[in-house]
Amino acid sequence: GAGGRFLHRETGFQYHRILIPSGAETMRISLEAVSREVADKSDLKAFFLYRPEHCAWRNVRYRHCRTNGLSIHNGFGMLFEDIDISRSGDESCRCASDTEDGWDGSQNYTYRRVTCHDNPHGDFTVCCGHDFTYEDCNMRIWAMRRVGGACYRNCTFKGGEFECRYRSRLHAVRFENCRFTGSVQIGSSKKDDKKIGQADWEIVLNGAEIVGADPAKPISVTAGTTGRIRNCTIRNAVLKGEKAHFENCKTENVKEEWK
Repeated sequence: GAGGRFLHRETGFQYHRILIPSGAETMRISLEAVSREVADKSDLKAFFLYRPEHCAWRNVRYRHCRTNGLSIHNGFGMLFEDIDISRSGDESCRCASDTEDGWDGSQNYTYRRVTCHDNPHGDFTVCCGHDFTYEDCNMRIWAMRRVGGACYRNCTFKGGEFECRYRSRLHAVRFENCRFTGSVQIGSSKKDDKKIGQADWEIVLNGAEIVGADPAKPISVTAGTTGRIRNCTIRNAVLKGEKAHFENCKTENVKEEWK
């Protein structure tokens, strides 16, 4: 800042794709650091992977898949369109779709008109990955804190949990015209509070409609330590978490159970 004043320190996280020319036999990586000792502690890793790129799945139905119906490993630029997944995830991953495979190597996925129903445990478990876009989807979703730069557009969620910790992992998450018919949690859960402490980033659910179908059976709506629920319409629900993190919301038939 002005006068050389220190402003802010931020932990960075980067994941780069490097294309290897045809016929190459060796690779050299140079790392700049103030000393050899500092460089040795950088935890730099390089992986050589064959990966699927720019593939499309259209008009596919998955039925009775034992572990999960859809799990693409380490892909880039993938499109999933008009997908229906049901009665899947009985064992192991226990969900209709799991993006754990590939971890941060999974990048630029588009899910368009993906519907999940009648799955015994979970629908979408998103452990990681960068720049995923969901459009006109109908599902339950659990997006963990390693998910970076996700966009949810015109989706109906039958339940959702969206974790958040540091901006270097989460980046900016966008919700556009989304509707929730089941319980939703934005930000860290109570059990994570001690681990997180003073996190430097928040996830914001803005302008969504959160409506439980049965007034006698209210759904849970939670704003965690690192979550904000803003400009939303909420009906038939129990509000939980941080009271101050509900901002300018319209409510009807709600109860309050603040921590």
